[in-house]
Amino acid sequence: MAVAVFIAGSVAYTFGGNHWYWASLGAIAAVIGMNTYARVSRAIQRCVGTCVGVLLTGAIVMFDPPIWLILLVAVASQFCIEMVILRHYAVGMIFMTVTALLMVHLGSAEPVSSLLIDRLSMTVLGAALGALQSILIGLLVNRRAALTEQRYPGAR
Repeated sequence: MAVAVFIAGSVAYTFGGNHWYWASLGAIAAVIGMNTYARVSRAIQRCVGTCVGVLLTGAIVMFDPPIWLILLVAVASQFCIEMVILRHYAVGMIFMTVTALLMVHLGSAEPVSSLLIDRLSMTVLGAALGALQSILIGLLVNRRAALTEQRYPGAR
């Protein structure tokens, strides 16, 4: 996990992402799971949920709502995260993205378009790098298990 976080954060920082740490968070999602399939699936779900969350956040802030309404939406989104994240990660990520972006928007003078683009690009970068690492490790583990089976049949 540390390797995925370091690589994703370093690559994102090198390419000038203002929110490079979002890439590290995306990578974490792609290295947690029981097997390679679960880890890659989680990376895809994180990307899909983030994409939908970015679109939803863009639709919300496009109308320049008052601060109290932004806070109300953020609190409602936080509640939704808690309700769905364990059952369906992608849906939870939609609400997590909305909450995170609205909170950063309230505390930052950065243009909303920049926040939305950074969230999307950094998440996809991190999830892709984490998924790649998970695939490579899965291939190495399978190869090692096959070699062990060849050398010592029935050793498992």
